[in-house]
Amino acid sequence: RETKMRKNTLVLALIVLFVVSINFAAGEGADVDLNVTVVGPPAADVGGPYSGYSGRRIYFDGSGSTDADGTIVAYDWDFGDGETGLGIKPNHTYSLTGTYTVNLTVTDNDGLTDWDNTTVEVTRKYTSYPAVINKLPVAEAGSNQTADVGQFVEFSGINSTDPDGYLISWTWDFSTSTGYGLFSSSLG
Repeated sequence: RETKMRKNTLVLALIVLFVVSINFAAGEGADVDLNVTVVGPPAADVGGPYSGYSGRRIYFDGSGSTDADGTIVAYDWDFGDGETGLGIKPNHTYSLTGTYTVNLTVTDNDGLTDWDNTTVEVTRKYTSYPAVINKLPVAEAGSNQTADVGQFVEFSGINSTDPDGYLISWTWDFSTSTGYGLFSSSLG
């Protein structure tokens, strides 16, 4: 993978044959064959590259990691944003968008380690919402009224409605042959 940098590119398991000569006090000798196994490190495989959205879980997979001469006992993850994790298949949530380098270090039963890395591209998930068309309110001023000069008249717009919301204010415009008046009222 082009996005990966490997620390160990080749894992070798060697069997070496030693011939040891042992001399006894009586002058008699004996040859002993001794097999020595050189233990190789594990091979980390971080998987990826990965991608996902900020604020959402991104799942990682280190199950491609191997150990030819034993077992992997620890999977340590560095998610590149200051956070870490453990396990074969962890998940992580990034709070910011960007490209992060993800590192996996595996440790085998002999205490040997290997690491591998890849990238994760974190973008923002855009959610589309249907267009909302604001419907006009319907004004209901009540019935026509007549009054003598000095007589009290009450006006109410209480029966006015807004089909897709609620009303927050009323404005009354009184135009007469002798002038006009503008009065407002509001809620809250």
